[in-house]
Amino acid sequence: MAGNAFQAFLSDEDQRALFETVYKHLEPNGLFVFETRNPLGTDLPNQEESIWGKFIDKDGITVKVSGTQSYDSSNQIMHWVTFHDWGSEKTTSRIACRFTDNDTLQRLLTSHGFCIENQYSDWDKTPFSFHH
Repeated sequence: MAGNAFQAFLSDEDQRALFETVYKHLEPNGLFVFETRNPLGTDLPNQEESIWGKFIDKDGITVKVSGTQSYDSSNQIMHWVTFHDWGSEKTTSRIACRFTDNDTLQRLLTSHGFCIENQYSDWDKTPFSFHH
């Protein structure tokens, strides 16, 4: 389960249901591999609207991209709002991602019958560090 998809499970109930379902469908000795951002290595402060960049769309129009972020620390959920400005038109999109800390993640996995075989801090299999 890649692309930080695990972070779309925003509540404790959603995460528990995910692990129960995955565990039920795994073959004996099957593997469940997923990735998620580590809150200790992520910039989580609230940010007012700021310019994030720009790109040229398929019609040759320069599109300015800006956005905000606000972190709900009690629920570990980051809310991003992204604005695309074509000059004559502006669109808004919203994303919410949960930043589950490692202790909680390990408890969730082991309480649902999983054995953590490996945990890495990047795609190069750098050992996971518990320190910031």
